[in-house]
This record gives sequence, structure tokens and C-alpha cells, in this order.
Amino acid sequence: MHKVAEHGDSVVSPWLVAALTILVMTLFAANSLLCRFALAPGASLQPLDPAVYTALRAISAAAMLWLIQAWRGGNALRAGSWSAALALFGYMACFSWAYVRLSAVAGALVIAVAV
Repeated sequence: MHKVAEHGDSVVSPWLVAALTILVMTLFAANSLLCRFALAPGASLQPLDPAVYTALRAISAAAMLWLIQAWRGGNALRAGSWSAALALFGYMACFSWAYVRLSAVAGALVIAVAV
């Protein structure tokens, strides 16, 4: 019971899985806090509009994915699918709107139920 998953001949340590899980959950929480800060009316002189924030997120995510795909040697323009991109954009738009319209407790409840 020392191995969690196998990939070829390598064994993934349960400690690595736990550490990466903690890292990802921490980054998700940080993303939530940054989104609330960017969209909060009292946080800055000019808070971002949810549509502008979503567009900035989509553009920066597309640029990063393009760089990763280009670095790996693949055709960055042919990877992925438009339906997946549209679904991701809808997800980002809904979350940007929810950060402005819902309280943190209500948002956490929606996430918990959805997941």
C-alpha cells in the first residue's frame, strides 16, 4: 500500500500526491481571493467590471496555454476544442458575475453543491 498510481515503471508517492493536492487547493483559494479583490467596489479606486475581468482571464489563460503547447513542440492552434473553450468561458463569466452578486458563504455553498 505504498504506491498510489503507476505510470510506466515509475511509482507516485502518496506524499507527492498529498503535497500537490494541498498546493492546488491553496492556489484555488488564492484565485478566489484575488478575484474578489479585483471585483470589489471598495478594494481599489476603479474595480474591474466582471466582463473585463473575465476577458483578461481568458486572454491570459489562452496565452499561457499557447506558450506551454508551443514549448512542448505541438501545434498550439490545433490543440483543444472550441466547445471546451466556450464551456470554460461560460464558467469564468458565471464566476465573475457571482463574485459581484453573491456573498462568500453563498458562493462557497454553490461550489460545494456543484462539485
